[in-house]
Amino acid sequence: MKHIVKTYILLLFSLLVSSIGYAQEENDIIYIQEGEWGVILCGERGYTWLNNQGDTIFGFGKLLEISGDSDLNLVLAEKPNRKKGCFNMNGEIAIPFIYDKLGGFAKNGLACAAKDGKYGYIDKEGTTVIPFIYDDAHYFRKGMACVKYQGKYGCLNAKNEWLISPNYSEIKNWNDNWVLVNKNDKWAFYDKSGKQRTNFCYDKVIMASKGDDLVCFNGLGLVVKDGKFAYLNEKLQEVVPLGTFDSALPFKEYQMGIVEKQGKWGIIDSLGHFILPLEYDKIDYVSDYGSDYELFSLKKKGHIAVMSAKTKEKTEPCFLTFYESNRRVLEDGTFQNVYIAQNLENEYGCMDGQLNIVIPFEYSEIKPLDPFLIAAHGLSYGLINWQNEIVVDFVNDDIYYCQFDDLYILTGDTQAYIMDAKGNVLLPDKYERIHPVIGRKSFVVKMQDKVGVVMKDGEQIIPCEYDSISSWWEYGPSAHYVVKDKKVGIIDYIGKVLLPTEYDSLDYVTKDVVIVTKDSKYGAVDINNRLVLPFEYNDIRFDIEEWCATGYEYVRYIYVRKDKKYYKYDRETPIMEVMLQKSIIDKIFKNYL
Repeated sequence: MKHIVKTYILLLFSLLVSSIGYAQEENDIIYIQEGEWGVILCGERGYTWLNNQGDTIFGFGKLLEISGDSDLNLVLAEKPNRKKGCFNMNGEIAIPFIYDKLGGFAKNGLACAAKDGKYGYIDKEGTTVIPFIYDDAHYFRKGMACVKYQGKYGCLNAKNEWLISPNYSEIKNWNDNWVLVNKNDKWAFYDKSGKQRTNFCYDKVIMASKGDDLVCFNGLGLVVKDGKFAYLNEKLQEVVPLGTFDSALPFKEYQMGIVEKQGKWGIIDSLGHFILPLEYDKIDYVSDYGSDYELFSLKKKGHIAVMSAKTKEKTEPCFLTFYESNRRVLEDGTFQNVYIAQNLENEYGCMDGQLNIVIPFEYSEIKPLDPFLIAAHGLSYGLINWQNEIVVDFVNDDIYYCQFDDLYILTGDTQAYIMDAKGNVLLPDKYERIHPVIGRKSFVVKMQDKVGVVMKDGEQIIPCEYDSISSWWEYGPSAHYVVKDKKVGIIDYIGKVLLPTEYDSLDYVTKDVVIVTKDSKYGAVDINNRLVLPFEYNDIRFDIEEWCATGYEYVRYIYVRKDKKYYKYDRETPIMEVMLQKSIIDKIFKNYL
């Protein structure tokens, strides 16, 4: 399967490369998702879905969102009208696109869906099994689903029968044996049959991660009552009584809990016995994300020791910093957690989860990547491999890794170039600086103090004749903000000039409204430089609240000031009317951010 998938990925890339016009005008691939249902390539304007034979089921722009469920032979998708439904493996509609929301299918074959403002459940044929009468609804877990009905929460079974009646302000139905129910800001435990097992007495039940789920118990469960901590076993009995410790953390993968009393920290097991006594200034997990919590950081008197959760072995307190970086892919295809450590001599190296040294402690800085690591001797940067062999000499002022393209940008005193993960130089070193365009496969380059944009193979998109070019534009168009001779404009990602560099300033609102200034007067144009409002105003503003409410895509009203008078321009009418209400004038002009 993986061989087939990779073959068709390469085929599609070659097609895109051989048809540059299509690739640039339609889409650039941002990421690739593989599954038993084929390959999905995500781009800015939509998705392409290929089946396992390499046939295109859907092309760019026809779907906004797509994900597969190989167990049910269904592909969940969202069309441009925001309606959701499912296709079968042949691309035929299996569940009609009539739902505003549609979740994944649980083990009982039911999926939560929403339409016309109400929630219900359907089966894989699209048949309504539980009617659309609920205000909110969630995924079935172990035969139980939490729903909101007439403003209160309860839990149903697959027959639409109440297991927990809808009388509560909040319910957490996690993927273990217990359901948490809130009443008057207090929590109680219920079992999966809907039977109440404790009083409503807990202020908090602190959840723990277990794989992709949140659970109450990983050996012991942590609760808070009247500001005091306690640990419960799975029979809901107190193993560590309330008030034993001043603070505590939930049990993680290896059934150990971090506890604190009077400023000193230790670790206990699932019986409440000490693994490490209360003698450390701070204990924490080396990483609280992305790993299996395999290492503890033990801090005492400014130095750090590290303990393995698996073996309970620990190092001497010989580190100043110790933290997780990423995962390394080994030759057999498995993953290895990699940690960056700084020793007492301020030298950096890398260690694995078994506390073995992977990269020796001899660098002033290090950033583990695959296949090469960025490292530094003093202020000079180079690349090394996982055998600690030099790939690029330590002669660079900076090295930047482009994650999505798997490329390295290397910058020296006067020259910069791009290298791929195989060590091939892709962009020659004729440029002084190179910076990636965020979310694209192009780069802003500097040559003789002027900047332009090129592809990684050197193809010119925008000539090097500008003073500055943006590499990313928050809330802006899919284009570059450019400056030339103190004048500003907009050029799109394929090099088409949308707004020439003839304006003193610009404030992009939407593709239909760009507020610009020229010769000390304000006006407005659209993204294709067609005039919206003439250049005769002292100021032009828009309502930020309206702009945010439309997802930064549309504003109906434009507010202008001419001399000492204020006007509101209705783009839909279009009518320009005088503004007299001081509160609106203050909101738009005086309090404008």
